[in-house]
Amino acid sequence: AHPPAVVFERCKLSIHGVVVCRMGDVATHQRTSLRRAADDFWDACGEKVERIDRADHVSEEVALALFRSVDRAHCQLADAMRGTDGSKVGQLRAYFAALVFSGARTGFAICIESILASLMTVMSVTRPQLERIRIRSLVLQYMCVMDWLPIFNDQVQRVLFNGIFSYVKNVCSISCDVPCLNTIDSWKTCVLIPWMQAVLGHERCSLSPFQDAQAIHCLADTVVLEAFVRSRIEQLYELIAEFPESLDAVLELQCANSRIHEHKQLALSLRSRLRRRLLHPGANTTQIIDVYISTCRVLRVLQQPPALLNAVTAPIRTYLQKRHDTVRCIVASLTNEMSAAMTDGGCQLPCVDETLDDEMFLVHDDRVKSTAFGEILPMLVSIYGSKSVFVDEYRIMLAERLEDRQ
Repeated sequence: AHPPAVVFERCKLSIHGVVVCRMGDVATHQRTSLRRAADDFWDACGEKVERIDRADHVSEEVALALFRSVDRAHCQLADAMRGTDGSKVGQLRAYFAALVFSGARTGFAICIESILASLMTVMSVTRPQLERIRIRSLVLQYMCVMDWLPIFNDQVQRVLFNGIFSYVKNVCSISCDVPCLNTIDSWKTCVLIPWMQAVLGHERCSLSPFQDAQAIHCLADTVVLEAFVRSRIEQLYELIAEFPESLDAVLELQCANSRIHEHKQLALSLRSRLRRRLLHPGANTTQIIDVYISTCRVLRVLQQPPALLNAVTAPIRTYLQKRHDTVRCIVASLTNEMSAAMTDGGCQLPCVDETLDDEMFLVHDDRVKSTAFGEILPMLVSIYGSKSVFVDEYRIMLAERLEDRQ
């Protein structure tokens, strides 16, 4: 995105350059009238706009002054174009825009960005807010009519993408283990798409591929899903820690990710977070093993390719192999799981292959809430890569215990 000064300088060069070659087509009285209207515009709001250096500094007083200036400029342009041949209307609009923005204040672009952002965040308004929203909507509407909005394409794109990602992240952060895609879809339907139709759907907008209603809906769906998946990827460690209570949120993430295919980004992000938050001396071995099991289950629900699943869990297995109490904790975990399975009505020991098999990562239960002994055993043995290595480690542990007793 370009700074406001560059935006206006580019505006003067592009618009004014197109208009100057056809100056003879603009009547003298129209030139005079439009020059006066351009001066009036900045006389009315220039001082207030000049002091703005941040979007959150745009007060209601500044917004109201901007509305009055834009409203007056819209009326003056309409008067100047009255009786003008249709083929010259666009030229007059471009000429007036060049006159206005040749003397533009840098704070004006910030004000427009603030107005665009404020209209995107509205979901439901109270009665006292209706007037504020109406004023800002009219500013945007008059700018569209006068063909001023294409000058602010940088601001439009920044507000669009930042607004979507900010809203989705805020909704997802309320509770990481509760589904929230329905709430986001409601906002998309009620606020985002009407905003995009008003801004991107304008016939003079340079983002012309998105003027079609279907294209706008497609763009909104894609960006919202991408924002949702990225937000949930940032919370994936928390989803794992809360599993299986977070199963509904995990399934929601799986459904969204199946459409935009951020599998690699998910694996890389989770691998990094596991290393930073789990694989350190402060975490006890039992906790690491529990997270390892939950990680395998969550990644199975997310239908991650086995290669990526192994890449995510490999650092955990390597780290656990270096801990002296890993075998003891695995045996304790297996004992607990076996006791629970017997209490629930019997237990059948599964056959564990000599080598780590990708098939152990396949989903055996539709909602993956099972904690059956047969599901846990392959995950725990896989920490050492094969049954023989695990048995050897178990023998060493038993031998050390016998030596200690003697």
